[in-house]
Amino acid sequence: MIPSPADLDPNWENKPWIPAGKWIIPIDRIVGSYEKPELFYGDFIPAKGVDDPHYQWVLNWCKELPENNVDYDYIHLYKLLDCYFIGADGNHRISALKVLKRKFLLAEIVEVIIEASELELYKKSSDGPELPSLPFLQEE
Repeated sequence: MIPSPADLDPNWENKPWIPAGKWIIPIDRIVGSYEKPELFYGDFIPAKGVDDPHYQWVLNWCKELPENNVDYDYIHLYKLLDCYFIGADGNHRISALKVLKRKFLLAEIVEVIIEASELELYKKSSDGPELPSLPFLQEE
């Protein structure tokens, strides 16, 4: 199962947030999903397998778009620290884009506000799945 924001912070839904607008972001910073983390594992590999008809349809749709395209239909992401989590829809598209080694995508971002006093808690947290390396959380 891929991570959910609750794996990084069980209290994340109660934190303040701000709509940050549309941004082009690196796809490799998308590490998990809010609503459907159980449908994927590893680096967004579908739990039903890559032969799943819906996944194949999405993969073919993404293949047809130009390689330098960044607009893959509406994708809503939550930004928590330096990681992004898919909102309600877009898991299969992100999986396909990672397989196709696409680098960037345009997404609507909602940023979850983390207080400076809470950063120490994130450094010490070792529960949950392994998340990508976050440079600003590394020990000096």
